[in-house]
Amino acid sequence: LWCSGIGVRDTKLVRIALGANPPQTCKAEVYVPPPDKMPLPGSGGVAIDSNGLVWQNWRGAHQMLSFDRRKCKVLNGPNATGQHCPEGWTVYTKPGPTFQGGPDYSSTDMLYMTEIDRDNTLGLGKDVVLSGDVNADSFFVVMPQGGRMATLTLRVP
Repeated sequence: LWCSGIGVRDTKLVRIALGANPPQTCKAEVYVPPPDKMPLPGSGGVAIDSNGLVWQNWRGAHQMLSFDRRKCKVLNGPNATGQHCPEGWTVYTKPGPTFQGGPDYSSTDMLYMTEIDRDNTLGLGKDVVLSGDVNADSFFVVMPQGGRMATLTLRVP
């Protein structure tokens, strides 16, 4: 089970393992993106693809992050500090305008909710990641097989 807060300062991604007798046996692992990969604070929706890759959009920024726990060298113990797995994070930045005079990550658009097309319904490939653009008639799409990104525009009469 993966979860994340959606508040302004929420930057943590949490994995919960239930154990044999939950909630007494539950264990939590906390992961935080490294500072060089962390966009504007405010995590959004979480979705997991069929390979176990965790995807998360960031509100206020135009970035989608993926997290691959299989790349982590440390999973628990005293060295599991939250930022103990920088190698697990990948950042995908949505092209587009930013606020004049603002930092590069300040987008004029905001990504909202994250969905996975596990069954290739769109014809773009299995496990394509979609996030809705709040201020546009489009979806930001990440195709993890090749690391490509695209914008799907939804035309409504």
